[in-house]
Amino acid sequence: MVNDIDVTVVGNVVSDVRHLLTQSGVPVASFRLASTSRRFDREQGRWADGDVTFFTVNCWRGLADNVAASMGKGDPVMVIGRLRTRDWERGDKSGMSVEIEAASVGHDLCRGVSTFDRVRRTPPVPAAGASPSTASPSTASPSTASAESTASSTAA
Repeated sequence: MVNDIDVTVVGNVVSDVRHLLTQSGVPVASFRLASTSRRFDREQGRWADGDVTFFTVNCWRGLADNVAASMGKGDPVMVIGRLRTRDWERGDKSGMSVEIEAASVGHDLCRGVSTFDRVRRTPPVPAAGASPSTASPSTASPSTASAESTASSTAA
């Protein structure tokens, strides 16, 4: 969309990756990301940490499966995606969460090494006697994922 805010955020995974299937069978994964600004303190001659910003990162379909198999708590990562905000209410408390609908997620190679294993996916084969579906892919959004998601986790 024209008014989407595309972002690239570098930070650390600070939660376990939650990996679920929606009721329609679409994989979704989410995790919390912390990003800390850094600045050079000239008076002390060293780098100093600034404020920490927390994001919920939502991943869909193949990216969700790959993130669940590859990322873990404490991993340094880079996330590219669309920034979203969501108002929430829980009892007498309310607030706003900042989320990223990820288009791409990877390890931050400035802080370590990684290896890459290509995933080969095959198209699903229709059950015997069933006709191929002409329905379009699920149009669920991250805001409906928790309502649609099943209780079982399929994290690697």
